[in-house]
Order: sequence, then structure tokens, then C-alpha cells
Amino acid sequence: MSHSRSALRNFAVRLSQAAVALVTSIVVTRALGVADKGAFALLMLAPLLGARLTSLGTEAALVVRGSRVSLARRIAHGVAIVLLCGAVGMAAVLGLEFAGILPGRELAGSALLFAAALMLPLNLTIYVLNGLLRGAGLLRAYDRGLLVGPVVQLPAVVALLCGLGWGIKGAFLASLLATAATVSYLLFCVWQMIRAETGTGSGRFLELPRLQPDMLRFGLQEHAGNLAQHLNLRLDLLLVGVFLGPLATGIYTVAIALAEIVWFVPDAVGTVLLPRIARGDPGSARAAAASACRISLAAATPVACIIGAAGSLLIRILYGSAFLPAWLPLLGLLPGTLLLTVSKVLSKYLSGVGRPALAARASGYSLIATILLDLLCIPLWGLIGAAIATTLSYGVHAAVCTQAFRRLTGAPLPEILLPRRDDIARLMRCIDATSSTPLGFGLLASSNSSTERSAFHR
Repeated sequence: MSHSRSALRNFAVRLSQAAVALVTSIVVTRALGVADKGAFALLMLAPLLGARLTSLGTEAALVVRGSRVSLARRIAHGVAIVLLCGAVGMAAVLGLEFAGILPGRELAGSALLFAAALMLPLNLTIYVLNGLLRGAGLLRAYDRGLLVGPVVQLPAVVALLCGLGWGIKGAFLASLLATAATVSYLLFCVWQMIRAETGTGSGRFLELPRLQPDMLRFGLQEHAGNLAQHLNLRLDLLLVGVFLGPLATGIYTVAIALAEIVWFVPDAVGTVLLPRIARGDPGSARAAAASACRISLAAATPVACIIGAAGSLLIRILYGSAFLPAWLPLLGLLPGTLLLTVSKVLSKYLSGVGRPALAARASGYSLIATILLDLLCIPLWGLIGAAIATTLSYGVHAAVCTQAFRRLTGAPLPEILLPRRDDIARLMRCIDATSSTPLGFGLLASSNSSTERSAFHR
């Protein structure tokens, strides 16, 4: 299969995943109502953030550094991460929730809180298994894995919420079933990979769980910037829950879900071009990144305008009249999502040319802005304040990434922002030139960020 077809297959999978996740989000939101939807989002938020916090960049390390060590050591490293970080993360989440520092204890009983905390090691397991598959270049299996969870979750949600009326417990059980199905499928794929590499019945790949220093060092280097960027995307939701409670959180999740539709194109385009940027000469890398920015911005701007103009109608039709207060926060979020469209692509350029510290710096500055602005604006102006703070912090991220890109390449702003007639043709040429090495294939595939974002809204 050509690289273009491989990239387009991944794009189609992401589109299908997003469509199923949107339908699931609508069903869950309508079935639970405003307050319970917010409570469910807060119940799921801490374990998912905890999984990202304790992942230590393991997936990226398995993709990029995995070829330097044996399969047995890769598996031993991944198992060690799941066991060690999973146990520590679960204990930390439960401790903070029962101490009242994180929202949770007032939203669910002890049994449900403990069950929800199990999502943390399960998601760590998914990171590890995806890293093993991507590092081996098994993108077809990886792509299918992206669809397993959403395809399982949607009928489970319909049965448990709409059929049995189980409320928050049913929504959580559907998420747990979807996550467990994904883990099961990925375990099967990795087992098949092991059998192909070691021979049927061979147990030589088995080693005691042990961290590999080289992969751990690389993962930690990547982890700081990725974690800061992830917190930028989710800290506002957590602080809305802390300051304003589940009712406001339920409304805000709808605004976030609609605003982040804008990111679908830049996520896909940036991911496809990253291997090309990493392998190309400086001139072609600059041209590829600038073209990706222009394409992403040109595609995202009309989508944002349509969502903003029709936001009230979309909310009423999709989620119901009870969620209409989400429209104003949605309008406040949309400029920020457009700004982050630019930095989503440029940060991949910075990593691709070997300057991940610059991308991490942008995420760090943006995270500081997020914390300070959220703490100031949410108590003063509620959900509108949260949306404004988020847009301003995204603007900081975009400004720092743009300045770093211009300093490295000398590119003027029009080259980054104004679309050209040959952009689509350039994009397809870049896809065709993408490397077929394990590194290239691994980076060609998208990460689980989109899956994680969807999970917050369901």
C-alpha cells in the first residue's frame, strides 16, 4: 500500500472514530442531563489525566527507541511502567479524591470511585500496546484499535442508559467495557506480533518487568512538553468542576466538544507531515510545515465560523435546550481553537527538526497562562471566564510556536497564514515521500489524544 493510501486510511479511521464518539456524546448527554453529565465528566477526568501524567512518554519511547532493544526488553519496560505507574497513579487519584482536593467523593460512592480509578492503569496499558504496534510498523492493527472502543461503547451506552436507565453507573460501565475491549484487541495483536517474531509457543520474549534506561530517558524528555500541552487542553475543565460544580461542568463539556471539532484537520495534517519534516532538508521541511499550517487554517476557519453561527441551533438539536447556556462559552472558545490550529502544526515541525525543547517551552508558557487566567477568570465570570482564559492561553502557545518557527526558518507571516493554490498538491507529495521505516510509520499514525478528548465528553 502506498504511503498516501496508508495516510488516507488513517484519516478515514479518525473520521469514523470522531463520528461515533460524537453520537455517543450526544446519547450520553441527553440521557444523563446537565448535572449528571458534569458529574460523569469529573468522575472520568482524574483517572484520564492521571494516566497521561504517569505515562512518562512511554508510547513515544517505544516507537522511537524501541528498535534499539529487543522485543523482550520492550515488553519488560512497558509492563514495568503499567505496574509501577499504574499503582502509584491509582493511589494518588483515590487519595486526592477522598481528601476532597479533586472533585469525586461527592459525586459517587467509594466502589464507583475505585472502579473509575482502574481506568488509569488500563489507559497506561493502551499506551504501551500502541507503542509496541506503532514501533513495529503495524499501522493497520493500530488503526483498527482506534475504532474498537467507540464501536463497543455506543451500543453499550444505548443499552445501559437508554434501555436500563442506569445513569452515571451505566455511562461509566460503557466506558469501562470500551476500554477493556480496546485492551483485549491490542493484546491479541501484540501476541500475534510476538508469535511472528519468536515462533509459535516460544517463551523467550518473556522477561521480568524492568525499566530500560534509554527508553526511560527519551520518554521523560518528550513527556514534559506533551504533559504541559495535555494539561493546557484539560485544566480548564477540572477547574470549572472545582469552582463551579457538576452542573456548570456538564454545560462546559458541550462547548468543548463542539469547539474541538475544529482541530480534526490540523491534527491529521500535522501527524501525516511529521515524518517528512523529520527526514527532509531544512528548505523542504519549512515548506511542508508552512503548507500544513495554511491548509489547516484554511480548512478550520470556515468550520469554526459555521459552528459559531449555528452553535445555538446545534446545541438545541444535538444536546437539548437544557444545554443552551453552552453557546456563549463556545463562542469564547472558538478563537482559541483556531489559534491552536497553527501551533498544533508548528510544534510538530519543531519536534521534527530536533528542537522539541522549543515546543515544550511553548506548552510551558501556555500552561502558566492557563493556570493564572483560570484562577482569575473562572471565579469572576464563570464559564465565560473559563472560555476567555483558554483562548488567551492558546494564543500564548500559538505566538511562541510561531515566533520559534520564524526564528529558525526566517519565514514571513504570510507564508504561514495565507493559503496558496498548490497547497493540496504539495501535501500529497509530502505524504508520498513519508518514510516507510518503523519510525516513520509510527509517527504517521495519530496518537490517542483524540480518543482521550472524546472520553472527557461522553
